Amino acid sequence: MRASTVLVSFLAALAPLASACAEPDPLAGMPPEIMPLGVSSTSDDADAVAAPAETEASLGSAPASAYLFPRSAKPRGRTYEEWAAAWWQWALAVPKDENPMLNGPCDVNQPDDVFFLAGTTGGSATRSCTIPPGKPIFFPLLNSTCLSCPELVSASYTCEMSLSEEYLHDSASSMTESGERTLTLEIDGVSVEGLEEYRAHTATYEDTSPAAVEDRVFPSCTGPIGENPCGVPVGSPRMTVGDGHWVMLRPLPVGEHQIHFTGNVDYPWGSSFGLDVTYNIVVAP
Repeated sequence: MRASTVLVSFLAALAPLASACAEPDPLAGMPPEIMPLGVSSTSDDADAVAAPAETEASLGSAPASAYLFPRSAKPRGRTYEEWAAAWWQWALAVPKDENPMLNGPCDVNQPDDVFFLAGTTGGSATRSCTIPPGKPIFFPLLNSTCLSCPELVSASYTCEMSLSEEYLHDSASSMTESGERTLTLEIDGVSVEGLEEYRAHTATYEDTSPAAVEDRVFPSCTGPIGENPCGVPVGSPRMTVGDGHWVMLRPLPVGEHQIHFTGNVDYPWGSSFGLDVTYNIVVAP
């Protein structure tokens, strides 16, 4: 994979971000970073509520259709790709002191029509969260976001590369397609199967990270574009593309639930990332 500025993320977990979608050589000292994300349920009806899974629980596992909206569905009128872009814009915009990826409150700046969950920047987390009834729950299991970074051009990462949408999309795809990865998701103790089918690649969207470096989850190569040798005006919005595996869980019945997901990836250039996140959920009016 060629060098390109990137944030790699996994559901609400973010690793100390280095901004490079690349093989180990191209941007020396800037290995790819990875952040955790992820979860969801079944039919095309965004208002459908996932039924309790007593039967499935006795079996220990269930097909994705038992809990998740189908990959081809448009929950609340948007595709998985569109929700993935919206998730990133939500996650990056929240200042780090209250960011759900960093164990901030789960209800901060939530959209009206779905509920976003986050992973970690690596490692384990157990969180408690209250969710209104009737809301689908969207999050990534393992995902990445690649960002244009003209501030960091070099012999191996040129201005042309940094300003190319095609290059950005190729880099985002390469991050997901490189390495050996495993994904797991359990809803109330039931293991959800078929997660590999839930990959989504976004259209280009604008990075929403705060202008103040100290407020960003990822301080490097995020936020408005800074001084650069490529002629991009300072303060211009930064192009971003996301790729990875995401799930949209059907609204859960009122009551207590547990969502547990893990993601692990070993890259061919020697780095790896892993997360293990548990959400203890109360669905309450």
